[in-house]
Amino acid sequence: MTALPSAVTLSRAQYSGWACVWCGASLEHGAVSAGRAEGRVGAVDLSVEVYACPGCAPLVGIRLPRATEVAP
Repeated sequence: MTALPSAVTLSRAQYSGWACVWCGASLEHGAVSAGRAEGRVGAVDLSVEVYACPGCAPLVGIRLPRATEVAP
């Protein structure tokens, strides 16, 4: 699986779970957990759960649930 970007480098939408962690696409439907992006600023832990769109998930090694698979 591809390494996640640092939580410090994410856009607000990616950090908030509104956008794909890799391509920035809106996650209105079919988001899958991509893992936890780690990051700190001084003593503040900014680590957060991030999500991938159905288009990026298989490209980085995340298996989609059958209900969200994208047709070729």
